[in-house]
Amino acid sequence: MTASRELKTPTMSVPLRSNVSDKEALRLTRYFTRLTLSEFISNRDGISVRESLQQSVSGSWERAYTVTLKLQSADRIREAFGLNLEDIAAVVTSSFIPSLSRIMKMELKRSANDDGTSNAVLGGESSEFMYEKPSDNKIKNDDELDEDDDDEGDEDGTGAEDGVAASKFGLKKEMDSYGDMDEDEKHIQKSLFDEKESAAPPVITDDEDGADVSDMSDAINAVRIDKERNCLVLQPLRVDPSARPLLMVGLVERAASKILVRSRPKIECGYINEEDGRGRCLQTAGCNFEEIWKLRQVDHDKLMSNDIWAVKCAYGVEAARMSIVDQIRGVFAVYGICVDPRHLTLIADYMTYDGGYKAMNRIGMADASSAFLQMSFETTANFMIDAALNNRDEPMNSPSANIVLGRPLKHGTGAFECIVKA
Repeated sequence: MTASRELKTPTMSVPLRSNVSDKEALRLTRYFTRLTLSEFISNRDGISVRESLQQSVSGSWERAYTVTLKLQSADRIREAFGLNLEDIAAVVTSSFIPSLSRIMKMELKRSANDDGTSNAVLGGESSEFMYEKPSDNKIKNDDELDEDDDDEGDEDGTGAEDGVAASKFGLKKEMDSYGDMDEDEKHIQKSLFDEKESAAPPVITDDEDGADVSDMSDAINAVRIDKERNCLVLQPLRVDPSARPLLMVGLVERAASKILVRSRPKIECGYINEEDGRGRCLQTAGCNFEEIWKLRQVDHDKLMSNDIWAVKCAYGVEAARMSIVDQIRGVFAVYGICVDPRHLTLIADYMTYDGGYKAMNRIGMADASSAFLQMSFETTANFMIDAALNNRDEPMNSPSANIVLGRPLKHGTGAFECIVKA
């Protein structure tokens, strides 16, 4: 009735080959399933946020939120979806961190007062990921962090979770604690600080792969992969310390639920079911023929879809005509109604006879040659005004036009005249 080019619920169905095992079929369904970041986060202690005060290079204080994402088992993720920690970390650095930063800005703006508090979030740009260097000073777990809340590291605004940032600014904070420095002390501090930076290792490598990943100068703005704990440690997100504290766990959950780790264009999910006469079939919620053409486990010659316009664009108007017949027959078959194929092919022929795909409604009748035929269906006044304004001729060839004027039809017995011989 509408011949829509954008269906609300498009689907595809294609039979699987006989040599495809149940395990391979299950992997196909997962291949077409949209995966969000929240689905990879562990259900227990999956999101932990460390809040601390730290001092920037300029000397100003900032409230820093260090987010740690504990993921599901790496082996389970690899077996079920064919992904590894590096794939997830790449999505976190490119999409998740900027998205979380925008959500934080919205929350800060919503609760901001007119006291000049800044809504900026520092550290929310896209970055790279690196591996956590195996050492004794690695990131502590949540229990150890709780025990160290009252340690000296927290008193001066830094903690073990600050990683490279803590070691970088620790010397400066220690000297600042003795009060104002004179010129000689400042010169000594600068030389010691430069010497400490030059002594730092230039790269951080993974103990398993041994690959050079990131320079030490980029460590502050990188997502760190901790393979031992199966975690991703995000760069600290820094805000104005005078702003209202944020409930970061909820914000992280909201951002993670919107970030797609893997998806197929125009396809929501896939599943396997049994169809009469077709056997095991892969069905998808969504329509994208290009993705199906890439598969070797399916029979492409028996691909079906309820998206007629997509079929017409991919396979031609004749394939679209047969799809219309199959879809109408399938609707009636659910109720046990059998319709003569000649009626269905007549409908399909009318919708596709001009090489396109038009609807069986007044919009599809806009190109009809008979104005009376158009008026006899719907919106009589509109069609009459349009015919009058455009000075359209009425050939009186259609049955509807002759019925309107009470004239015999020029079909059947009305197609000829009888002459009586006197």
